Amino acid sequence: MASIAPTRPRGLIIVIIIQVLTGLLSFVGGVTATFLFSHLPPPQGLGFLQILAPVFPMVMTFLGIFFFITSYALWKGYKWGWTATIVFNIIHIVVDFGFIAARSFSADKIVGLVFIVGTLLYLFLPGVRAYFAANHLASSSSRRGA
Repeated sequence: MASIAPTRPRGLIIVIIIQVLTGLLSFVGGVTATFLFSHLPPPQGLGFLQILAPVFPMVMTFLGIFFFITSYALWKGYKWGWTATIVFNIIHIVVDFGFIAARSFSADKIVGLVFIVGTLLYLFLPGVRAYFAANHLASSSSRRGA
């Protein structure tokens, strides 16, 4: 008996578009900084992550690739993509609180936190969780030959 693939939640498409755009900005920014601005001094204002300043362009490039991979996984309904996105967003929240603590109030971090928390809340909605659980079960049963 063939199983019917679950329908992708519409809001998930918005999350994926935001992740792809973020990945594009991170990747292009990282590559540009690596090749065009390598002669400039390291970026300032990174708060407690200032130790990453020498490798910041590489970190941005890696994050861009990470966003592309997780966006694809979310699009395909892979459970690991859902998990990786949630773990990354939780880490992002902790880092943003560190930035806010190091630089006091920062409007860009507050706006970012609103988007991150909104994404997390959305990914934990029962219908969205069911979509990833159903895709996970469907893909694991197809690998077993059921």
